[in-house]
Amino acid sequence: MPAPSENATFVYPPGPKDALFGAKLYLDNQRDPLGFMERLSRAYGDVVHFRIGKQKVYLLNHPDLIKGVLLSHYTNFVKGRGVVRRNNFFGEGLLTSEGDFHRRQRQQTQPAFHHDRLGVYGAIMSRVATGVSDSWDVSAPLDVLEAMRQITLPITSQTLFGTNVETSHDEIIEAFRAGLTQFRSFKPVATRVVDSLSIAQRRRVKQARLRLETLISRIIAERRTQLDDRGDLLSLLLSRNGGEGDTQGSDTQIRDEAVTLFIGGFESIATALTWTWYLLAQHPECERKLHDELDSVLAGRLPEVSDVPRLSYTRMVLEESMRLFPPVPRLVRTAIGEYQAGPYTIPARSLVVVSQYLMHRDSRYFPGPERFDPERWTTLAKSSRPPYSFFPFGGGPRRCIGEGFAYMEGVLVLATLASRWKFTLASSAPLELNVTHFLHPRNLTLTATHRSAETSSKALAVSG
Repeated sequence: MPAPSENATFVYPPGPKDALFGAKLYLDNQRDPLGFMERLSRAYGDVVHFRIGKQKVYLLNHPDLIKGVLLSHYTNFVKGRGVVRRNNFFGEGLLTSEGDFHRRQRQQTQPAFHHDRLGVYGAIMSRVATGVSDSWDVSAPLDVLEAMRQITLPITSQTLFGTNVETSHDEIIEAFRAGLTQFRSFKPVATRVVDSLSIAQRRRVKQARLRLETLISRIIAERRTQLDDRGDLLSLLLSRNGGEGDTQGSDTQIRDEAVTLFIGGFESIATALTWTWYLLAQHPECERKLHDELDSVLAGRLPEVSDVPRLSYTRMVLEESMRLFPPVPRLVRTAIGEYQAGPYTIPARSLVVVSQYLMHRDSRYFPGPERFDPERWTTLAKSSRPPYSFFPFGGGPRRCIGEGFAYMEGVLVLATLASRWKFTLASSAPLELNVTHFLHPRNLTLTATHRSAETSSKALAVSG
């Protein structure tokens, strides 16, 4: 798209005005980013404009507009300013790279997620979920997000990198938490200057990055000496044979790629599963339907990849959970050139925000949007909605490369655990959200009860 002329004039969409150069809007966004977007959308419609300092920001909330940004005109958009800060943590991996370099990375990495390879991963997923859950202390409330990470982290390390990082689990999570502090949107210039002067913050992020680099570099070094193809992602990355001047086969690039896919692989699905247990604990009728399907299909055995197509309600539960609480609640892009959003022209260099959280709760496409209803995901119901009314894994050429892997893992882990365990809320305290790049609950604890114990208790109650 052509760059706008210096004298170009724009008719701005409706939006809030802030006499303090966007300071109030910035603080509102920092305090409650999801509520901030909801209030703007309700007040101003599908295209909202506001400023943070000198930065023009556009919030788009219609499936056609979201499709335009993520698919139809994706070449006109690059990642938002947060990508610079993320580069400091993730390096030049799939999450942060752009243009031809990103396209080559994606093409070379895609074979690791082909259907034939995914089939090999299924047994690992069920086995890890069973082994970890066997160690749960049923006498104490369970930190659900941490419990899911204890499952998804070794699944990711074993399936994608052919190794187990169990002894480094706490170190990886600590480093990951430090890295999350860099994931913020809409930062005005003054705030970025303050960030750059925060020596303690820079040191924490640098140390976190170094810990992850050291771990992944050690795994890469060990695998290079073995020269075996285990059919995993790391084997594929190590097989790259870049020519002169091509850095995509270097240890540094492989490490950056591994860090990106490693963190994205374990955290996204851990977050989705956490919200799933939270919702099932509040909706016993949906939980009963889930248990009925699992008892019928599995009959007490561990689920396998071949079971996934038959676990339709299990998949529906997972999708409805990601509708209400998408692991990544919003995406930010920077417009390279002008972009037409309905009747409005968005200037070059503007930030464009599209929100999974906002779109997924739009009553135009999801009646009674606050209601947990897995039946929204029948084939007929899904076909009645437009594309990009639901996009938990993004969309277009930058759609999450591991989407199929994540769905398979989510269904198999959910099936493995729900066939053996039942969860209830351990506290009636109001839920608090923690929004960074991911959407996490704060201090969500559940009580885990083995289903065999539950069945025995019911039988005793009836006989008594």
